[in-house]
Amino acid sequence: VRLFTDHQVDVVRDDLERKFDAWRQEGLDFAVGLVLRGLKDPPVVIPVGSVYQQSSIGSQAQNLAIAKPASPMVAASATVPLILPAWCLNQSFSPPKGPLVPTPLITVSAGGTQQDVWERINNRYRRSP
Repeated sequence: VRLFTDHQVDVVRDDLERKFDAWRQEGLDFAVGLVLRGLKDPPVVIPVGSVYQQSSIGSQAQNLAIAKPASPMVAASATVPLILPAWCLNQSFSPPKGPLVPTPLITVSAGGTQQDVWERINNRYRRSP
């Protein structure tokens, strides 16, 4: 809510809480908040597994990957708030905090619950990340 307030975007707190409760039931405990501003009328696609990283390199806080895709409509000069559920990608790091930076990366370990994501990462690298 603070992110959206800082960007002067209205949100309904009860709607957000309902979304968060539903995601928690699916094993998704984190989310990425975005404020999209339309400069043109391009299509916006945010796929599952899109990676958002800590803004500071070397941070011991977790990076996040989007757990559910989105294709919001963002008209030219419009501002659209968006919150998407996410998985943490660095099991041994502290929880994410502060602003994240979008990356061009998509994780192949995305899918299922948070534990499923960590197990696939561990199996891929055969160690704890």
